[in-house]
Amino acid sequence: TVASTLTDGDEISLSKISKAVQLIRTATKTRISATEIVIRPEITHKLRKLEDANSRPIFDEATFGSPILKTGAIGVIYGLKVFETTVLPINLTKGSGTTLTDIIVMNGKEAAYIGDRRKISFIRKYDEEKDQWRFYTNERVAFRARRQEAVTIIKHIITAD
Repeated sequence: TVASTLTDGDEISLSKISKAVQLIRTATKTRISATEIVIRPEITHKLRKLEDANSRPIFDEATFGSPILKTGAIGVIYGLKVFETTVLPINLTKGSGTTLTDIIVMNGKEAAYIGDRRKISFIRKYDEEKDQWRFYTNERVAFRARRQEAVTIIKHIITAD
């Protein structure tokens, strides 16, 4: 985890992304490199504003026809494919109540996978009072982290501009 240093959260920065990448490499004894970064849409414009020492943008946003769009990524930063999701929380608060979110840096192939615990089951029941059939389906799915060290969370990133 890359923790925030300020009481009200931090802005996203290249040093935070670099630190997250380094934490994964250190935790896996350099066997695994980070390949993806997962952000909320509110953070995308902040990535667009990040620049190197020569005032060049760091975020290489995918444009129409770019092969990276086929993977679902919206661009690349530091060699990491950038994915947007609204699943990450946006209602985190810290200090004076600033709205915050977290960012995930990971190696998607090594980090997690989904596994079936039980296949779909169908149940049919007749309700005599209503003279109708009821059908129920149930599927249980288990999620498990394959290698927890292949994931790092950058905590408490400010979402407001």
